[in-house]
Amino acid sequence: MYFSATQYPALRGQTKPAIRALITEALRRHDRWARWRFYGFMAALLVLVVAHAIYETRWNPAEWSGLAMALVAGLLFYLYMLWEINGPIHAAVMKYLATNGDPGEKHQ
Repeated sequence: MYFSATQYPALRGQTKPAIRALITEALRRHDRWARWRFYGFMAALLVLVVAHAIYETRWNPAEWSGLAMALVAGLLFYLYMLWEINGPIHAAVMKYLATNGDPGEKHQ
């Protein structure tokens, strides 16, 4: 499991700006839905937070529920980012590297 896209073995030895450029290009070429997945997730998270706020003002739950909602939203975002890094982003980078060769040749 990777906790950052900079940990991919194929990108070791590259500078962070070069890795960002490679990942951006890989997503542009091989994963056109990345941006929309992110926007969709953020919209769903916003709906969850707003629904909780409405529930909180209407039925007046415990005082700690706002903190619990913030923790749940943060955990969901973290899990989503782990899924993106280890799933679609990794696949796009591997496809890009398979079609374009060694990243060290173009992005140093």
